[in-house]
This record gives sequence, C-alpha cells and structure tokens, in this order.
Amino acid sequence: MADFGNFLENLENGLGELAKDSMNDFAAAALKDGKAFIEKARDDLNRWTKLLAAGELTKEDFEFLVAGKKDLAEMETLKEAGLTLVRIEKFQNALISLIIDTAIDTFL
Repeated sequence: MADFGNFLENLENGLGELAKDSMNDFAAAALKDGKAFIEKARDDLNRWTKLLAAGELTKEDFEFLVAGKKDLAEMETLKEAGLTLVRIEKFQNALISLIIDTAIDTFL
C-alpha cells in the first residue's frame, strides 16, 4: 500500500511538470506557489488521503474537500510576476486536479 510520502513525491514530480508545461517563463514562480499551497494543505491532505485509502471517504468527497482548499492557493509569486488573474486561476485549477488525480492514482 502506498503511503503519504509516496503521494507527496508523486505530487511534487507532477507539480514540476505542470509548472513547466503550463507556465513557461513563470515555471519557477508556479513551482514555488504550488509547493507553498501543498505545504499549507499538508495536514488535511494527509488525513484525507488516509481516509480515502481506507474507504472511509469516497472519491467524490475527497474531490470536494480538496477543491474547498483552493483559497489557500494564494499564488503570491505569480501575482508579483504580473500574471493575469485568469492565468493564475487556470493554474490553481490544474493544481487542484493534479492533487486529486495523484491521490486517486496513489491510494485507490
């Protein structure tokens, strides 16, 4: 069975690819902001992934809980770099999807 450390490793690898692929010249800023969000949500993600793996939380419930954390993704570095709010929000949504997909792939 996969553990939370494995999940975080997979998530960081995916985040690196997401930042590079979606933010081009701002990949470093996107990576920094993505890592900051993951760190802020870490305790909740740890608890929720355990519940997901144990079957005590449905996939849909997990998705709802993670999506509810979107406001924690402040993306300060991207804002300082002058990116439009639309582009930042697109990255936030992709990050939330990455977290959900990585958890499902890792724990289910």
